Amino acid sequence: MKQLRSFMHMKSIIVFCVVAVSIPFIAKADLFDQLVIAIKAGDSKQVSQYFNKTIDFATPTLSDVYSKAQAEILLKDFFVSYPPKAFTIQHRGSSAQGTKYIIGKYDYDKGSLRVYILIKEQNGQQLIQELHFEKE
Repeated sequence: MKQLRSFMHMKSIIVFCVVAVSIPFIAKADLFDQLVIAIKAGDSKQVSQYFNKTIDFATPTLSDVYSKAQAEILLKDFFVSYPPKAFTIQHRGSSAQGTKYIIGKYDYDKGSLRVYILIKEQNGQQLIQELHFEKE
């Protein structure tokens, strides 16, 4: 009986460790999933919540480094001018330093654009450093 309790205790510890180690990976995947959903919906507020204080933002008509607030307004205008029909991730990658990126395809009524999103961790938070919508 004592061995059974010891075994159950050990099993609980192993399950806890597996869950604890998995949580950071699940959270990172959720950010990508949330960005896809928000971009497909044309939701500038949802996307911009992940912007860094300043962001390198580009569309077919503009390109510069903007404050988080400016970039949110410009993204909202972009979604009005280029309403989303679809957004798909074509490639994901990361560096040894923890930088992650997404390359995707953004479809709108008159064509499609290539999307590049660069994400870096700052103070334990994943933040968008660059967001580019470019002609293919």
